[in-house]
Amino acid sequence: MQLLHSSLKTKLIFNLQQDLFVMPNYGKYPIHLKLFCTLISLFLSPPGFGQHSTFLKTTGKKHLHYIVCRNDKVIVYKMGSYFDKAGSGPAILKTDTLTCTNTDECNGKFFTLLKRGPSYTLISDKGKKFKTEVEHDSIVTTELNHAYCLKSYFDLSDQLNKEFTLYHYTFRNGYYVWEKHSNKSIRHDEFVVQINREITRIYDSISQMQTAFLNTTNFITAHAGQASYTILKDSISSLPIDHRPDNGYFDESVYQMAKANPEYFYKLLQDFPSHKVFLYFAVDHDKKLIKSLRQIEGYDDLKREFLKEYKTNRGMLYRTLGGYAVTIGLITWLIAAQP
Repeated sequence: MQLLHSSLKTKLIFNLQQDLFVMPNYGKYPIHLKLFCTLISLFLSPPGFGQHSTFLKTTGKKHLHYIVCRNDKVIVYKMGSYFDKAGSGPAILKTDTLTCTNTDECNGKFFTLLKRGPSYTLISDKGKKFKTEVEHDSIVTTELNHAYCLKSYFDLSDQLNKEFTLYHYTFRNGYYVWEKHSNKSIRHDEFVVQINREITRIYDSISQMQTAFLNTTNFITAHAGQASYTILKDSISSLPIDHRPDNGYFDESVYQMAKANPEYFYKLLQDFPSHKVFLYFAVDHDKKLIKSLRQIEGYDDLKREFLKEYKTNRGMLYRTLGGYAVTIGLITWLIAAQP
């Protein structure tokens, strides 16, 4: 094997020397020089884990791993898949950085990579062996970037939704962002820097806004029984009007105001005539509050309209909200782990 390697070097150098130097009248073309340097570097480097980038993948259908060898550093990515009705994509289930003890063996916490002649074999910590083959670098980096993009937005969704329970940030933004990304195959480490920067920017922006909404809602909740209606109305006017779970601040504030003083509900109907449905939704789940709203004197037209809607559409509203809640529970992103 080594003799063949040496003979190929000699033949290659001889041919390239002829191509470069036998025709002095034409000069030394840059494209030839580039080819010469690249191929000489390739053939003169020792076999094994050297200074060049090598991209491998395991060949089994059920167990996909990507292996990136670059500058004596080997990283193994155990892959899986995300599935959702909005889309699907690759998932990185496990990452392991291997240390090369010699030119033919690299060891990590979960995997070992062996080189025997021209072949590489990946061995898991449980002793399972995986044959590998060379994969094009753009394919590997695109898959890794895709997986990292999805996981980053899924984590962002999880973090924001836990911190701000009256707000919902959809994890599906990860699918939309990936589809619009202009350079999907850049080096993975560069892609990670870009995505991390974007995730930080989004989190800071949303966190600042939601904190303001939360503080306003907390103020209304704490002072609904003492503050004047004018003060409470001015506060609630600064909140986004939307259904839960997208934005529940207005919904929660209306409920707290109506519970503290049922008359405030009808005042809100007067002041927000184009948003009656949102006001109805805020209170129609509380039967005790509905009873109190029936007993308020005055506001006959508003009361008659509300109670009619409540009576005729209550089942539909509950089914709608219940179905929406069930749907939200079912669309949580999933990783299809490999056996």
